[in-house]
Amino acid sequence: MFLNRLGFLVTALAVMLLAPVAAAETLTITVVGQGTTSPGEGAHTYDNGATVFLSATANHGWRFDRWEGDLTGTNPFLQQIVMDSDKNVTAVFVETVMYTLTVNVVGDGSVQPYQGTTSLVGGTLVTLDAVPAAGAAFDR
Repeated sequence: MFLNRLGFLVTALAVMLLAPVAAAETLTITVVGQGTTSPGEGAHTYDNGATVFLSATANHGWRFDRWEGDLTGTNPFLQQIVMDSDKNVTAVFVETVMYTLTVNVVGDGSVQPYQGTTSLVGGTLVTLDAVPAAGAAFDR
């Protein structure tokens, strides 16, 4: 209360204006298998509405398989998620299985692209072409 210029008692009302505070959202990243993510495994806090880019990198002997939870898909590179609520994301890595392929040639000729012994990742599609030497023919 105060007196104005004319001597009247005036009650003043103070109004406080507060800037809205952006809600904080939590992104929790979990890793299954052996690999890393960016941002790293654990809980991360972001402003509501923020866009977060995620990527996954497999350790040696492992491969990225998929995202689970609030992010799905099989692309490990630069996936984005909008933080409009708390999010849980899992990066799933699976162990790479290696197989030995042995190709033997009987007679005159070669096999492309593999001849002899080589190691291949399980699930690799292999196409072999038999190439007979001059004057020879492919039998079986």
